[in-house]
Amino acid sequence: MLKSDWANQPEDIAQAIWDAVKNQRAEVTVGPAFLASEAYRLFPCLMQWAMEKGN
Repeated sequence: MLKSDWANQPEDIAQAIWDAVKNQRAEVTVGPAFLASEAYRLFPCLMQWAMEKGN
């Protein structure tokens, strides 16, 4: 499971944390979650509809 493309690798998470600290960012999204969060930010109604249909 950890070698899946959908799972964040520990090295990726550590790098994101380091970048957030270095650049004084309050929030960081890592890996595939970035695509989902950006899609929701750009198309909230569409994503809400898709999440409701997925249940």
